[in-house]
Amino acid sequence: MGLLMAPIKKNSMFTLNLHRFPACFSGLLTLFFITIHPGPALALQSHGPVEGLYVHQAAHVFFAFSMALFAIRIRYSAIMNPKATKFISTGAILLIVWNIWAFYGHILEVFITPEQIVLPESGERMPPYFYATDWQDIIYYILKMDHIICVPAVACFLAGINIHFRHCNSEKLENGKKSQSSGDR
Repeated sequence: MGLLMAPIKKNSMFTLNLHRFPACFSGLLTLFFITIHPGPALALQSHGPVEGLYVHQAAHVFFAFSMALFAIRIRYSAIMNPKATKFISTGAILLIVWNIWAFYGHILEVFITPEQIVLPESGERMPPYFYATDWQDIIYYILKMDHIICVPAVACFLAGINIHFRHCNSEKLENGKKSQSSGDR
């Protein structure tokens, strides 16, 4: 019997799940190479001609409308735990606010001139600079920080799903105990 086939006690601290090792190793290897040789992040999305902006803005309107319907339906749902529905509907409402926030940010982005964004010299490790010349530019700068709303929205969704999952698991445990106690009699 080879080393990989040797029996290991279940409660041993040396227990290895060898069937998971190749996936774990390949994931760590990929993470290592991404860390050593990073590529450009490409986090900025330009919409190109005006038509691209129109489609993107229409998507914000559609997404906001969808989240409004979702928030209403989930709020009056009898399927979920009331505490979970509060978190999930709060997340949906925050995503509605985020869509409105991003919608107006995209409108103000049209009025930003290329001279207001100054890229650093080659070799400098500094972020680009933005020069605000009037109140509209300051509002644009504030509206570009849409993650202030988006991240709490996703956190609310996650909290609501976790609460619902725990509630479902506790109900399963209670139902399992009831069926065991009734079967013992």
